[in-house]
Amino acid sequence: MDNSKITRRNPENMPKPVGNYSHITKIPRNAELYVTSGQIGVDLSGKLPESFNQQLINTFANIRKVLASEQLTAGDIIKVNIWATEKIDWEFMYSEWSKLFGGEYPAMTVGYITELGWPEIKIEIEIWAAKVYHEDLFLWRQKKKARLSGYPFSLAFGFLLSSILFIKLLSQAAQ
Repeated sequence: MDNSKITRRNPENMPKPVGNYSHITKIPRNAELYVTSGQIGVDLSGKLPESFNQQLINTFANIRKVLASEQLTAGDIIKVNIWATEKIDWEFMYSEWSKLFGGEYPAMTVGYITELGWPEIKIEIEIWAAKVYHEDLFLWRQKKKARLSGYPFSLAFGFLLSSILFIKLLSQAAQ
């Protein structure tokens, strides 16, 4: 497995995807996983448009913003779950989808349900992403975590050892 990037593929022994997605997305070990809450079509003022397609446009804008907040790109997205309360206009959906992903599509699940968190919400999209670190940076981060995780123990052990020595010196001085 190539540990330098996320890879996507469609096995030759399976039917081709029926939409713009990949059957398999592989995440290398040297990656951090990010999972978003479902993003909805609310705008910055808190308003939710009535139109399904306008909610979809706002949802994709919110996805771009949440990705940017973690320095992630569409290339880091590994899985998308789409929940809709109305039939999706796939031609419109794929036009927005292609603006975000280009031609490299993540794994995807679509579900039609009767209602989302608010009755007015017509679409919600959950994103799973993974940020791949180059091997040397990954190893450095692992070593740093190991050093830091042992730090409180070594500090406590040093304090305990110092306390024992101090008490021993006090007892010797008292004699």
